[in-house]
Amino acid sequence: MAFSLKQYILGDIREAEAGYTGKRTGRGRTKKATPEEMERWNRAKRRKAVRLLIEANFKKGDPWICLKYRKGTRKSVQEVSKDLSDFCRKMRIAYKKEKQVFKWIARIEVGRLGGIHVHLICNALKGDSFSLITDTWAAVSPEASRANVEALDDNPDREQLADYITKEAEKDDDQYHLPGTIEDRRAVLRIRSSRNLIRPEPERTPLTKREFEKLMTDGPKPAKGFIVVPDSVKRGENPITGMPYIRWKEIRINPQCEAAPKNKEPHKTAQKTEGFFQKAHKALMKMKARFLK
Repeated sequence: MAFSLKQYILGDIREAEAGYTGKRTGRGRTKKATPEEMERWNRAKRRKAVRLLIEANFKKGDPWICLKYRKGTRKSVQEVSKDLSDFCRKMRIAYKKEKQVFKWIARIEVGRLGGIHVHLICNALKGDSFSLITDTWAAVSPEASRANVEALDDNPDREQLADYITKEAEKDDDQYHLPGTIEDRRAVLRIRSSRNLIRPEPERTPLTKREFEKLMTDGPKPAKGFIVVPDSVKRGENPITGMPYIRWKEIRINPQCEAAPKNKEPHKTAQKTEGFFQKAHKALMKMKARFLK
């Protein structure tokens, strides 16, 4: 049997999963996966994809935004999509003026009382990006109310944020009873993003059956400078192949110290060169002073 270790290395976060990589024969299953199992599996894959995008592209201090409309505003999904496109276009122009690129992930959502709004995460602009966000949203539509802006915290693990963005509406939720077509309702649940995001690709390492069994039994060992995140080790069964897998996360120990440059004494040659230029500068200043007299 073919097994492999798949690792995503995203700065201070390392995420790994080991499992069977052969054909999806389903021979390992004693029974066929139920629709509920497949739905949970697909939701987990969706959350993971969004979380990896967030961890690869956004960091502490980047804005986490909620774009709202005035109370009582009822817009169609197409109208809100157009407002979101206009907002992103204006932001992209503003970022370009500062020689930066605008990166974002967004999701349209409908509240329990029918109020429609947009959740969006983007990269911070050098300077006051919070004021730019509120001013840009106000200029997009006369019905625009306000933009609630928060900054991402220093936790590199964005599990909760990905869960919030990708949360599925329950069958009795208002988002399943929007006016319009089925496409409108699907559009509300769709995750939108800019095309310039970094799409992380995993590093793959083949494993023997014995190595995989040892990993399943003993658990993972973290890489140097990392620790395994508590309660992140998950063992389960793939609902398609019926084969076991194990996944876990690692986080860097004291990332600020790891990233800090080491203080080194300057080389003797560098000291001599610096002294030479200091003497030359003083001589030039004396010549300038005599000339001005």
